[in-house]
Amino acid sequence: MWKSINDTGIWQGEIWNRRKSGDIYPEWLSIGTVKNSQNEIINYIAVFSDITKRKEDEAHIEHLAHYDSLTHLPNRALFADRLKHALVAGTRYKKKTALLFLNLDKFKAVNDTMGHLAGDMLLQSVADRLKSCVRESDTICRQGGDEFLILLPDGSDEEDAEKVANKIISAMQEPHHIGDKELVITCSIGISVCPDDATDDEMMIRHADDAMYIAKAGGRNNYKLFVDTSREA
Repeated sequence: MWKSINDTGIWQGEIWNRRKSGDIYPEWLSIGTVKNSQNEIINYIAVFSDITKRKEDEAHIEHLAHYDSLTHLPNRALFADRLKHALVAGTRYKKKTALLFLNLDKFKAVNDTMGHLAGDMLLQSVADRLKSCVRESDTICRQGGDEFLILLPDGSDEEDAEKVANKIISAMQEPHHIGDKELVITCSIGISVCPDDATDDEMMIRHADDAMYIAKAGGRNNYKLFVDTSREA
């Protein structure tokens, strides 16, 4: 700041300031110099404005761009970016990456019998339940409707993915409190692992999706690892 003022006579930028109440807030500050006839600095003039509202608006727009508005989980765009990054890092450091594709069982019946508001409340509760089953380094995404994707990076293999799947299935046994009612909903999960099952993001999701449908066809409330039947043939 002072280098800019000494070199050019002006500086402007964002700073953190403190209100009289002690609260910290963002501020846009401009500082200029006042010189006398001998070109000597005799004063400094500062003009500032509180940009708290602007920062809040920017953060809100950023959130809308990258997070699901209902569950506040990463949306498909942010998840896709993290998945691609995880696959690149996994290839570089020769580490596996696991992906879980989760679909709620008979979710449509909830919407049909209890209404869409209850369905939304259930999705929010499910999202919170999923967060409790994964690490901070993992990413959960609401793919759309009642479908969720869970990314397990940093060397996660089939065994790690199965542990998370079992943890989720166990957690779903506890009832969700929807208004004044309690509701238990199960889920079906498909698992794919890079590089064993796929080496790119689209194939990872497709194979996990395929495994999820096999889990659903097998009775629901369970998980299945992707199996390449064409390779077996």
